[in-house]
Amino acid sequence: MAVSQTLASKEKQKPPVAYSSIMRRMTSRVNQLHDELALESVTNIEFEQSSRRSFEFLQCQVRTLKEAFNTLTDTILEELDILSTNTRGELWRLDERQAGFEKALLREAHEQG
Repeated sequence: MAVSQTLASKEKQKPPVAYSSIMRRMTSRVNQLHDELALESVTNIEFEQSSRRSFEFLQCQVRTLKEAFNTLTDTILEELDILSTNTRGELWRLDERQAGFEKALLREAHEQG
C-alpha cells in the first residue's frame, strides 16, 4: 500500500501539463485576437478620416455648384429683364410708326376724298 500512496501523492504534486499547454494556447490566441482588433481599429480610423475628407470635399463641390447656379440664375433673370425692356421698347416704337402710317393714310384718304 505504501507504493500506491507514493504514486498517488506524486501525481497530486505534479502540475497538470494539459492545463498549462491549453493556457499558453489560449493566451497566444487572445494576444493574436488583440493584435487583429488593434489593426482593425487603426483601419477603421483611417477609413473614417478618409470618409470625412471625401465628405468635406464633396460638400465644398456642392457649395461651389450652388453658387454657380445662383450666379447663372441671376444672370439669366437680368438678361430676360433686359430682353423684356428692349422688346417693350421696340413694340412701343412699332405702335408709334403704325399709328403714324395710319394717320398719314387717313390724311391722304381725306385729302383725296
